Order: sequence, then structure tokens, then C-alpha cells
Amino acid sequence: MGIRRLESWIRPYRARVALMIVGDVTALVVGMIVPLVIAAAIDGSVARDDVAALWTNVVILLVLLLVQSAAFAFRFVPTAHAAQLNRELRTGLFDRLLRQPPAYHHRTGAGQAVARLVGDVEQIGFWYSNTSAFLISTIVSLLAATVMMVAIQPILGAVAVLALSPLTWVVWRARQRMGTAITEARRCAGELATASEESAVGVRVWKGVGGGPAVRARFDRLSRLARDAQIVVVDRMASNLGVTQGYPMLVLAGLIVAGIALVARGSLSVGDLVAFAAYYSRIQFPLVMLGVNLAGLQVAAVAADRLGDVFDTDGEIRSPDRPVAFPAHDGLSLRFDDVHFAYPGTEHPVLHGVELQIEPGEVLALVGATGSGKSTLLSLVNRLADPSAGRVLIDGVDVRDLEPTELRAHVGVAFEEAVLFSTSVADNLHAGRTRTTDVEVGEVLSVVQADFVHDLPDGANTIVGERGQTLSGGQRQRLALGRTLLGGSRILLLDDPTSALDVRTEEALLKRLRQTVAGSTVLLTARRPTTAMLADRVAVLQEGRVVAVGTHEELLRGSAEYRRVMIADDNRPTRELAAGHDQNEDNAHPADETEVAR
Repeated sequence: MGIRRLESWIRPYRARVALMIVGDVTALVVGMIVPLVIAAAIDGSVARDDVAALWTNVVILLVLLLVQSAAFAFRFVPTAHAAQLNRELRTGLFDRLLRQPPAYHHRTGAGQAVARLVGDVEQIGFWYSNTSAFLISTIVSLLAATVMMVAIQPILGAVAVLALSPLTWVVWRARQRMGTAITEARRCAGELATASEESAVGVRVWKGVGGGPAVRARFDRLSRLARDAQIVVVDRMASNLGVTQGYPMLVLAGLIVAGIALVARGSLSVGDLVAFAAYYSRIQFPLVMLGVNLAGLQVAAVAADRLGDVFDTDGEIRSPDRPVAFPAHDGLSLRFDDVHFAYPGTEHPVLHGVELQIEPGEVLALVGATGSGKSTLLSLVNRLADPSAGRVLIDGVDVRDLEPTELRAHVGVAFEEAVLFSTSVADNLHAGRTRTTDVEVGEVLSVVQADFVHDLPDGANTIVGERGQTLSGGQRQRLALGRTLLGGSRILLLDDPTSALDVRTEEALLKRLRQTVAGSTVLLTARRPTTAMLADRVAVLQEGRVVAVGTHEELLRGSAEYRRVMIADDNRPTRELAAGHDQNEDNAHPADETEVAR
């Protein structure tokens, strides 16, 4: 499979590869003539002391060597294009990775993606520029040299072929063993890259908890595994080269002894023996190179299979054949119609028959215990995942009928995990969209209570570092929320957008946020009463099912699950809630949930 992929990827470059093969074969043919000229010189001009003829032979040899050198130059034609092949592969792979759903990246890890983008792509480029055409010329060289040896001395030629035949099996077997070792080495390299990335990103965490020894131990263990796997590759390659180099030398020694005996009997001339030895050396070196080339081919094939794992993964969210235009008017409704969802490869659904209607301009909060499906439900709106069954409708249009790029341009998302990029505050706020004015940026910063930006060394042009690590968690979360608001989306998905904020900052932000999102349809998750009170209505999720819908006050009176979640997730109102609703808790029964839900 990997070899077929390599062939398909270099197909656009076949003209350049053909040019290299022509140059290589030309050099090979010229090289095959050289021993004949040398043999003629030894048996003719040298034997007869014909100096003029000897100089003629020397001139012929010089011309042949010049032609051979010029032909060899074509070998390096693909080298200049290997970088272009690498670029095209890397761009295609990166585009494919961007199209994969979050579940794919959670499953494979960032380190494996980096290993594929860098190491595996480079291996294929190296094979293309250094091995692809050489493999063909190596085989041609073996066949041509064999024919010439048999033509010079059939018996010696046949003995040489029979003696070297076992090497064919050795080389093929070595290729198979190399494939297993290389696959394991690349896998270990990917795991090591993942550990390195996680250790660098989580440096504050493991330093804060004193986890340095554990992090070092894990890295050391993975580093040893990667080293051992690479040593296996080198050992197998070295043992292969040892056999392909050492054994032919022993055969050559025996052939020379036999050849000297033939010369002594007059059955073979000295010149022919020299030519025979020269052709034999042209078998020995290609045999060595055949092992190297097959090893290089195996490395590239393994790399191609690893890239193919990404290209063949059918988990991306696909565009519809005939996409529907996103509704152009303001005031969009959002509906979940009997939505079910289970993550790929899992047996237990996360969502069960969710029915919710969010009216145009309404703010609906989702409340539930950890693992109840709140964030998953949000992810279905902008198609980070698609429902296993049921529909998600925006103004009556199934989101699967919308072009994903257009859908996400109109649906703003603020995740609980506030991820910033290693660029300026302003660039993080714009996130690749058309840049807005400084006034608009200032208004958004004011809404999300991010006045701290003005105190940064370069204001909004300050570089925030990788993942925004130079900022606090609350500051990152406010900027991530500002990024969402700056997009001016008519539908907003806010996943617990104030979880990292202190009470005072949260209250000020929520007050401004309620004014800012007026007219937009908002679906948010909430853990605190202050966030839930921002909403017009609240839906309570329990084990992936909607068990109650109502206002904050209605649910406090009628939903035991809502009161339990609010008390469990916010210690601040515990006494107030418990004191004010003990009676309701005592009298609560399943009918309460059904009565409130609507």
C-alpha cells in the first residue's frame, strides 16, 4: 500500500524522474564500455608495446569518463524538486488535519501530527531525490554486468551468478524486517514528540505540583524506547550491509583465483580477466546499493502509510452536495429535533432524544452535572460533530445542508478552554477575520472586562506567547470571549464563558454581555447561578436527556436536579438555596420535573 502511494505522489514528477533515469542509464552504458577499452588496451597496445595505440585508448577513456560525468549530473535533477514535493505533501496533510473533527486529534495527539508533518514528509522527499530512480538504474546495472561477465567467460559468469543468487533472498528478507523496525521507530518518535509537546505546554502545572521527577521519568522512558527502536533499525541495516558487502568479496577472491588458473592455461586473457573483475565489481556495488535503496524504499513506504492514515481517515465533516445559503435575516431560531449522539468507537450515547427550541434573540442556558452532554450539544450546532440521529436546525434549515465554512462564519463559539495563539492580542481577537477598527476592538475589550490589555507593554500589539501562557487563565478566557463577540455572529455558543473569573469581574462582564448580545440567539452552558440568571430560560440536562426547562426562578422551585447542580457547582449560594428551598426539596417528586419541562 505504501509503495503504491509513493508512486501516485511522484506521478506528477515522472518527467523529471525519467530524465534522471535516462542520465543514469547513459552513465551506466558508458561505464560498461570502459572495461572493454581497458581490456583492449592490455591485450593489444600494452602487449605489443604500441604507444600510439595506448594513447588512443587513453583518449577514448577520457572521453567516456567525461560523458559519464555529464550523464551523472542528471541524477540530481529531482533534488531541486524534492522540496516542492515536500511542500505539496505537507500542505495537503495540514489541510487534511484541519478538516478532521476534534475527536481525531484527541485520539492521535499533537506529537503524532508533528511527526507526520515533519519527519515522515522529509523521509518521502529524501527517498524521491536520492533513491527512487537509483533503484531502477541499480537493477539495470546488475543485469548488464551479469550479461557482460557471461559474455567474457561463460563458466566464471555462471558461477558468479549462482554464488550471488542467495543474496537476493537476503536483501528481500532484510526489507521485510526493516519495515517492522521502521514502523516501530516512527511510532516511538511520535509518542516522544507528544510527550515533549505536553511537557512544554503544561510546564506551569507540573512545576506547581512538583511533578518534575515524574515528567522527566516519563520522558526518559519514551526517549529510551525511541532510542532502542532506532538502534534496531540501524542494527538491521548494518547486518544487511555486512552481508551484501562481505560475501561478494569472498566470491570475488574465489573467482580471481579461478581466473588466474584459466589465464595460465591460455583459456582467458589478462585483459579479459581484468574486465571480468571490473564487471563483477559493478555487480557488487549495485548489490550493496540495492540493499540501501530497498531500505530507503521501506522507510518511505512506512512514512507513506503513516501519512495515508491521515488522508484515509473518513472522519471529517463533509460539505453537502448542494449547500443551502445561510439565512440572511436577523433573529435566527435554533432547534434540536430528537438529537442523539455517541462518540465514534463508543457504545454509550452521550445525548438521548434531545428536544429544544431556542427562539430568535433568546438566551438559553444549559445546566447539568459534569458529563451530562452540555458541551457536546453545543458542538453539534457548528458541526464540530454531527448527530448520530436527529437534526439540528437553524431557522428551519438542517445544519448539515449548510456549507461548514459559511456556517462557522455565522456561528460564534467561545470554549471553556480558552486557547490563544502565539501572536498579538489584536491578532488573537481577529482570528484571521477581516480586521475591525480600533474603536470596535476597544468596545469589545470593555465588554469582556479586559482593560488589562491597555497595561501590557505594547497594548493590543503585545505578543501573548504560546497558548497565551503569559496571561492568567481569567485573562485568556476574557480575550477568547472577546474574539467571539468581535465576529458579530447572529448565533453565539458560549461554553461556560466565565468559569475562570472572580465573582466581581464575572458580575460586571455578565451585565455588559447581556446588553451586547441583545438580538443574537445565544446558547450557553452554565455552572453558576449568576451565569444561569443571564439566560431567558434554562434547560437542565441529566445523563444526556433534557429533564426540565424553565426560568431560573421556576427551576429553583420545581427542579430538584437543578437545585442540586447549582448547589454542587457553586458554594456561594449553598446556604441561601438550601434555606429557601428545603421545603420544595422535601416535597419534590418525579412529576415536578415533567411539569416544569416544556
